[in-house]
Amino acid sequence: MVKIVISIPVHEAPDVVLDQIDNFRKFLADPVIIIHISGSTKTIFPIDDITSRKNVFINPTHLKTDWKNIISTHISNFKYACSITDLDYFVMHSSNDMYVRNGLEEYICQYQAGFNHRYILSDISLWEMGYPAWHDTTLQHIRNAIGQTTIVSSQIEGSFYRKNVMKLIVEVIEQYFPDDSALVYPREEFFFSTIAEGLIGKKYTGRPTTFSEVHRYDRAFFRYLAWENSVIKNRYERNTLLQTFLHLIDTGVSKTLKLIGKSKLSKQDIDNIRDGDTRYLERYLYLDDGFGPFELYDADNVFSVKRIPRKYTNPLRQYIRELKSG
Repeated sequence: MVKIVISIPVHEAPDVVLDQIDNFRKFLADPVIIIHISGSTKTIFPIDDITSRKNVFINPTHLKTDWKNIISTHISNFKYACSITDLDYFVMHSSNDMYVRNGLEEYICQYQAGFNHRYILSDISLWEMGYPAWHDTTLQHIRNAIGQTTIVSSQIEGSFYRKNVMKLIVEVIEQYFPDDSALVYPREEFFFSTIAEGLIGKKYTGRPTTFSEVHRYDRAFFRYLAWENSVIKNRYERNTLLQTFLHLIDTGVSKTLKLIGKSKLSKQDIDNIRDGDTRYLERYLYLDDGFGPFELYDADNVFSVKRIPRKYTNPLRQYIRELKSG
């Protein structure tokens, strides 16, 4: 059996963190779990309770956990993991993920890595994060250094890398980090996958193994933006009154989609994933943010879900807690 290290940055809800650890240990085969606790909240976590679980460790480095710095927490967790244990694969998660099905190990051992091949080909992606990524000079320097012509983005949750691949990725990133860029965007969703594709190519990669309800919202919102673009041809002219007006409209549409539940998981999702209902999962398999559709996951190999609210008594969290392994 392959040796898996799970990396989880946390910053709140200690009872939920313990619940997540127990969930991961239920559905995974003897994983090593590395918890990175944000430096701003480390005093609220019950260290003894967390580390009393088998093969659960707290990273002694406590970085500031914010949207711009999640990449550093995963790198720190990887380096710490390498210092305390042997590992075959490094799997990244967030603190609102939960597993609902066994079998992760059998899937990932077929690949060198697993991530989305979401290409950012210019700064006018429907996805707003494409713009800062395209203009990030650090990422440009990294791409030039490894000969990677395109930016490749991926969901971080459920993405995975074989140890030797992750080691090379970290070495490349650390040649250019830290930097003083003022750009604020989730770099972990761009740097790992861009470098990995440059190093190992697409042939030897699987897909992230986490089903994310966020992509349901994305799918509806991107369809709206694509329609808007077809009607208003100069939408991407910046610093204009039109652009400001459209931003207000887009924000309203976005809030409406969230309000009507376009980003909600359900028990049906979980049951269908557990049942291996490939036809159901294929309904949500592709996402298109303006540069063509890409696969979100392997429909036969989804094992975890997000986002589960960080509240111990949340009904969906309680439902997953009661699921049986095996």
